[in-house]
Amino acid sequence: MLQDSRYGDAAFLKYIEIFTLKKLLSKADKNYIFEVGKLFGDQIKLDKNELAGRKVDIWFPYAERLRILFQ
Repeated sequence: MLQDSRYGDAAFLKYIEIFTLKKLLSKADKNYIFEVGKLFGDQIKLDKNELAGRKVDIWFPYAERLRILFQ
């Protein structure tokens, strides 16, 4: 750990991490395939207790505007 950010309001957490990723890059003829989907992991799975926990409906006032921006 380079800096633990425990002292002062302007302190930042700084650290170095070293890791190895296996089986993300494979060769296909002259090209390489990078399987970026494996970096994200599996989709979350909600059980019945988590599904029934929402008390307020989702309200999103500018959904149409965002849909246009992300097309």
